[in-house]
Amino acid sequence: MKTYEVIMADATGDSLVQMTAPEIIEAARSGSWTFVDDRLVQTDMLNETVLDDAQFIRLMPGLVGGNEDQNDYDDD
Repeated sequence: MKTYEVIMADATGDSLVQMTAPEIIEAARSGSWTFVDDRLVQTDMLNETVLDDAQFIRLMPGLVGGNEDQNDYDDD
């Protein structure tokens, strides 16, 4: 099965790994953001054709913005 070079980022930095298309898609379904040539690609758009044309594939941990307490104002 064909493998792709993927840059995987985590809290400790990043690593260059070899992954198959199903592994990349599974990582995307598990919450990782997938960038193909510096463009965020939705999980349902990932396929071997997209990956075959890529020069760079990066998996980044999904980020969640905002502050749960941002609307908790103290009226004192």
